[in-house]
Amino acid sequence: MFRFEIGIQTVNQKANLQVSRKQNFEKTSGVIKQLDHIVEMHLDLIVGLPLDEWDDVRFSIEETFKLHPPELQLGFLKFLRGTPMRHKHEQHDYVFDANPPYQIIESKYLSKEQLFDLTLLEEALEIYWNKKRALHTLKYISKHYSIFDFLLGLGKYFNRHSDFHKHSLYDIYDMLSGFATRHYENDEVLKQLIAIDYYSQSKIKPQIRYQQEIYAADKQTVIDRHKLNHHKFRFIVLHVTFDMKEYLQSEKIIKGLYTIVFQYDGMELPVMTCLPEIAIKRETIFRQY
Repeated sequence: MFRFEIGIQTVNQKANLQVSRKQNFEKTSGVIKQLDHIVEMHLDLIVGLPLDEWDDVRFSIEETFKLHPPELQLGFLKFLRGTPMRHKHEQHDYVFDANPPYQIIESKYLSKEQLFDLTLLEEALEIYWNKKRALHTLKYISKHYSIFDFLLGLGKYFNRHSDFHKHSLYDIYDMLSGFATRHYENDEVLKQLIAIDYYSQSKIKPQIRYQQEIYAADKQTVIDRHKLNHHKFRFIVLHVTFDMKEYLQSEKIIKGLYTIVFQYDGMELPVMTCLPEIAIKRETIFRQY
């Protein structure tokens, strides 16, 4: 019944004061955590506020993303007619578009190039987080790496190799997999999470990509042992090197060999089951797509 849109804007208190805002981010974060899973929430950040430099923007994105809001909107400062920011834009060396929506182009705090890079980060944030294409992957990144660096690098990679405004579902995961393989090549958990996010997106059994299924005989063993209805559903069965069930509950990576089953009915998104035991006899060989 309710949707809360919460304007964080920036974690930089000096920037908040410049636009006559007072905010206790720690207190706000506590309230957001209390409302998690109770109320649908949309958090907003604004790029380009006075005194908000590159490292300040980075810190705001990092800290706000840790809250894992269902939606995180990264907006860019606008200079609407009649607003205080428009009246004092020369004080901060602001340059903005003369046409609506009068968006910032550069300032003494952020160069034109930096602002362009942040638009690429915003595109990646929108596709992979707000559109729910890589939730497991990005939660993992935010815990083990810099989510700012990852989204920025992914945005640049996507911009070089594809088109933000004209792409397929395969393009989305090809870009994500290609970027991760190139820059995080030794992180097998990350690669497996990308495959899990991909296999979670289709109502019907999708093409096998990013990580191959287990061998056919082993797959049949899993289906038979767990009495899965292969007449009604289609299945994809993977082995991963961590406990996905524990990861979903606590975001902790517990190493081991586990089985994941995706069940497709053609009408709803798949049901994912994480099995604690290994239902195969011979050595498992992970085959990367």
